[in-house]
Amino acid sequence: AQADADDVWREIYAHQHALRMREEIRVTFQVSVLPAQRLDLLKQLQHDSVLAAFQKVELDRRVCILADRSGLDVHGRVLLDFLAGADEWATHVGGLKWEAVDAQRARLLELRDVEMRAAESLGLSFVHAAPDVESGA
Repeated sequence: AQADADDVWREIYAHQHALRMREEIRVTFQVSVLPAQRLDLLKQLQHDSVLAAFQKVELDRRVCILADRSGLDVHGRVLLDFLAGADEWATHVGGLKWEAVDAQRARLLELRDVEMRAAESLGLSFVHAAPDVESGA
């Protein structure tokens, strides 16, 4: 049983590495996604339609998290619903409005700056939520 689990993890890492090296797509998973699901999702992520959609995305934005919903987190990382499939993912990635993402990110950074200055004026340390808390991932 342990050998089978090790084989699944090796295959997961091989698919993630291939996506990173060949397609320049960084992939991560919501914690609740099981290893067997991860492997299946990575195979689906390599569908031609999904890869074509990501090819139109700037390199530094090719970060996706397979999660329980599709969308974007506050840091501009692409969230893909692990219950959806390649066609829905391709449509989602292809339909992203990066100008709106950039505006949202700028507002977040501005808010963080205001929060930090307010905390410092009170003699407090500035602490913000972890990215996974902010994104709801």
